[in-house]
Amino acid sequence: MSSNDSQNKSKDGQIRSGRLVGKSLPLMIWILAMPALIQQFMAALVGLFDKILAGALPESIVVASLDGLGVGSYVGWLIGIAMAGIGIGGQALIARAMGSGDSDQSHSALGQALSISFAWGLLFGALIASHPLLDMLTTGGHGVALWAPYDNARLFFPEPWRVIQVSPMSLTPRIQAALLSELYWVSLPTLVLLIVRFCLHRLGQRWRIDEAD
Repeated sequence: MSSNDSQNKSKDGQIRSGRLVGKSLPLMIWILAMPALIQQFMAALVGLFDKILAGALPESIVVASLDGLGVGSYVGWLIGIAMAGIGIGGQALIARAMGSGDSDQSHSALGQALSISFAWGLLFGALIASHPLLDMLTTGGHGVALWAPYDNARLFFPEPWRVIQVSPMSLTPRIQAALLSELYWVSLPTLVLLIVRFCLHRLGQRWRIDEAD
């Protein structure tokens, strides 16, 4: 077979690898749509069962539990949007590679999509976990019900670690001191870590360039 024939066949739009080879267009659409439909159905069931479990809790905490589910659903929605974006981008690259018969490229795209999803999950997990942990470092308030609704005990870190002033609800000199405390103990360390991360990244790039030369 000549090179011109192979090039023409690669441009005719026919799928040449994977499970969709030889399938009709309606069947291909159905095969591609089924995983997404099942995923959305399972996501809806998660919310339904969460509400069923929360509604079965004791009456003293059932209202607060349902309110917490309502607030938490927005966090889950934000995480889902990010994961959907990664999934759509990964699917496009994988579909293009499989359609052209390049299995290695499709495997590489799948691995990168999974790695990004894992890193994104770790980032959001750290952000979600940081809020109650930072509240446990404050100097006032009622503490954090970290294990609610199974245990309503309010928790703080030991006294030497409680360095962040609790934020009052009105704009007073006290809230200014609280904001300065959060700036000192939270924002500045985070900024330092970001600067260190940026410097290490630039040094790594320069080292790879020097090594290539």
